[in-house]
Amino acid sequence: MCFSVAASFVVSGSLGVAGVASLGLAKKSERMMALVPILFGIQQAIEGLQWLAPHPSLDSQVLGYAYLFFAFLLWPTYIPAAAYALETNQKHKKLLSWMFRLGLFVSTGLLVTLIMYKPVISLSAGHFVYAVPVSPLALVLGTIVYSIAVVGSLLISSRRSLQFFGIFILAAEITAATIFPSGFVSVWCFFAAVSSALVYLCFYLWSKRSRLSSW
Repeated sequence: MCFSVAASFVVSGSLGVAGVASLGLAKKSERMMALVPILFGIQQAIEGLQWLAPHPSLDSQVLGYAYLFFAFLLWPTYIPAAAYALETNQKHKKLLSWMFRLGLFVSTGLLVTLIMYKPVISLSAGHFVYAVPVSPLALVLGTIVYSIAVVGSLLISSRRSLQFFGIFILAAEITAATIFPSGFVSVWCFFAAVSSALVYLCFYLWSKRSRLSSW
């Protein structure tokens, strides 16, 4: 596979540029969403450092927890909150408030999981495996609820550009789960990070609000 230390750092740097450009176009209520590429860029930089760390080692474990902070704790609440901050339609805003609550529930559950079980980090076939020893049923149910909170928040948005972003994230999830099941967390986050570059396109379209207000 093509995933490598170079891929992680190239994606990280590119997302940093996209995030800064998005912030330059963002209004105050839009800044949370504008930060998404930058945050994904930081996460990919952490995985870039993971490539350079010996396995197993204390450095690898610390980097693993830092990476999983984003994957397990940040994204389930941050994405619904960012979509909520952007929303102007009251019906959609109410639904997004419930998505935020669901995301908070997911993040809390994953935090408890990380406290109870030490993740095992390994490199396999060109991607990292972040293995947490939970039951298969808990893994499947957790993934479904996580997806509803993150992807659902984007699909519920009244802005079509965010809906398309959600479709890309969902496609990334399905691809990662189907082709790279052992490295699902790492691969999905990588694909989602690449997809987050679309956030800049969203802000470009929103800068043309008079003609593209529905986007």
